[in-house]
Amino acid sequence: MQVLWREASAVKRALLVGGPIAVIALVIAGAAFAMSGGGGEAADKQEAVAATATDTAATATATIPPVPTETPASAGLQATDAPPPSSGGGAPVRRADPPAPNLSGPGAPTGTGMSMQIPAIGVNAGIYGRSVGENGQMGNPSGAWDVIWYDFSQNWAGLGGFPGEPGANAVFAGHVDYIRVGPAVFWSIRDLAPGDQVTVNTESGPITYVIDWSQWAEPDQDFTGYVERTGQDVITLVTCIGGFSGGHYSNRLIVRGHRI
Repeated sequence: MQVLWREASAVKRALLVGGPIAVIALVIAGAAFAMSGGGGEAADKQEAVAATATDTAATATATIPPVPTETPASAGLQATDAPPPSSGGGAPVRRADPPAPNLSGPGAPTGTGMSMQIPAIGVNAGIYGRSVGENGQMGNPSGAWDVIWYDFSQNWAGLGGFPGEPGANAVFAGHVDYIRVGPAVFWSIRDLAPGDQVTVNTESGPITYVIDWSQWAEPDQDFTGYVERTGQDVITLVTCIGGFSGGHYSNRLIVRGHRI
């Protein structure tokens, strides 16, 4: 997953995440965040995805792009009890600005000493970290079964945070599927429902979250409410969902939970 953050003015920046698995666009107090994607299981095995306002799970498409990819999956379920601040009302969707070049990119993948368990869907995965550079580029998960935690702290105050940090919005991404593998680590997060639990094991001990809501998102809409801090300890999971065409999924799935 690649994300580019550009400074359009003193009050407006663009953050673009690129890659075959997911696209997310985000505007934060004048900042725009975009995440692009694709990737899939097999070109001749594509499922249609349907979602309603009352569903808590959806079926994702799965196809394989013509060439291997290293980009991550974004995640999300559709809204249940509480939609995020950036959604709703049939209002026009805000779009992200194009990224600016020539800024420093993401840090190299590093070990975090963390792992993630989601018992309801059988996830037990290691977590790697990547810092978000001056250009806002967010690095890719290293493989089908790895989860990435994004460290915004060096350059982007008010976004993300470390699991267990007071007021943090811990943002994670993983592939939904992967070339020559099929369904990947975040394939089934679309099946999560309110009340399901996610545990992040840190060096300081386990941090457990309970799922509150999930929502489909357009790939280039305003995603402010998904990655900014909310004043509560929360977790955000991101992967792709929807129709697959030209190496990209049509939608993103966002899953939000709070610490218990």
